Amino acid sequence: MPAKKNDNAIPMMKQLSADLASGKIYPCYLIYGKEAFLVRQVLSLLKKGLHAEDQMNTLVIREENPNPAAAIEFADTLPLFADRKVIFFEGSGFLKKGNEALEEYLRDIPEEVCFVFSDAEVDKRKTLYKMLAKKAFLLPCDEQSPAVIRQWIASRMKKNGLRISEAALSFLMNRVGLNMSALDQEMEKLISYTEERKEIEEKDVAEICAGWLNGRIFDLMDAVADGNSRKAFALYMDLLALKEAPQKILALLIRQLQLILQAKELGGGSKLASLLGIPPFAVDKYRRWGNRYSVKQLRSLLNACADDDAAVKSGRLDQTIAIEMLLLRCAIPKEA
Repeated sequence: MPAKKNDNAIPMMKQLSADLASGKIYPCYLIYGKEAFLVRQVLSLLKKGLHAEDQMNTLVIREENPNPAAAIEFADTLPLFADRKVIFFEGSGFLKKGNEALEEYLRDIPEEVCFVFSDAEVDKRKTLYKMLAKKAFLLPCDEQSPAVIRQWIASRMKKNGLRISEAALSFLMNRVGLNMSALDQEMEKLISYTEERKEIEEKDVAEICAGWLNGRIFDLMDAVADGNSRKAFALYMDLLALKEAPQKILALLIRQLQLILQAKELGGGSKLASLLGIPPFAVDKYRRWGNRYSVKQLRSLLNACADDDAAVKSGRLDQTIAIEMLLLRCAIPKEA
């Protein structure tokens, strides 16, 4: 059986659902990627379509690098009052590291057995992956493109009898980012918040989703790019009050500086968003931030970040102070 391949997970999920509904079952399913929301959705779809609620004929193994002996023994017994047995390996690491015992057993998968593997990472050079990919339904679940996310959000709102304005949709993605788990949570809030109204507007997103980390980091960068150190420090204190880890805040700030430098060095052009891996609606913001600094200043800031990181790791500098120093440097950059 040919493997299904597509980088856009949502249409592939529709195909998977249609296959399951029609009774088309593959001997093996490979679900992989770091978009945890999609992985959970696909596993839920498979468990329903493969009747995994039947505990007599289903084995779910959720551990890293488990001994496959129990799964092989389970697979070698005939199903009870069912067409097949189903075995789930969730987070085993087998798609990245391989497993010789499974490789040997799965060279010829019995017709009455179905295997489902889900892992965050794969190594396509491994024998197990290459062998299974020839007979499996492959469904990559990595971060989806901004265009796919926009369609997903609009479709989700439509199913709930709502319309979201283009401005609100862009603002939501800007505020929350492309993480589907985070977006799912924020959409639930928006759906509940709007109650009987039929359209979600930008002000609704601002009220409901204002506390999300990515949005706060963007607000913080706006403040330092405007030279407003007082506001920048207030936003930073808010993040600490929300129990956000200083290490995560620092990493996101450094990432923003790297993107600003890249945007400045690449200049304009319609392909800037794809080159930087950012949503198209964020391009103008990075350009505006870049106007605040010279290339020399940005490189100096990033070099200082590297020095501070080394000092933090060696215990010579507190991480919270390192962030405060970075905010000051960004708000009052040295002359080029």
